[in-house]
Amino acid sequence: MIGSETDDVKVYTSEGFPAGSDIVHTLEFKPQLFSITPSRGSSAGSVITVTGTGFGVETENLNLIAAGSKLCSQVTIVKYGELKCLTNAIVVAEGATLDFTINSVSQ
Repeated sequence: MIGSETDDVKVYTSEGFPAGSDIVHTLEFKPQLFSITPSRGSSAGSVITVTGTGFGVETENLNLIAAGSKLCSQVTIVKYGELKCLTNAIVVAEGATLDFTINSVSQ
């Protein structure tokens, strides 16, 4: 996938193609976070690698939110499920919840 949704869906079963499989199917994936490395950085800003699912190179306006603030000043999606984030100069408390946003909408 190259984004957070696809219409290139093929459904196969042991009996062959199911009835109605010629209809365009669309799947949309909610971004999910698996890991962040490194887990610690400078409060002046750091480059972190975020691994997850539900986003790809054509996903636009993706960011991370920590304690209500945008975590990334710059986001580069390297490939499906991996992005580089240049963090803003903020301190995120240990154990804080991080959420993805697309177009400022929490995911």
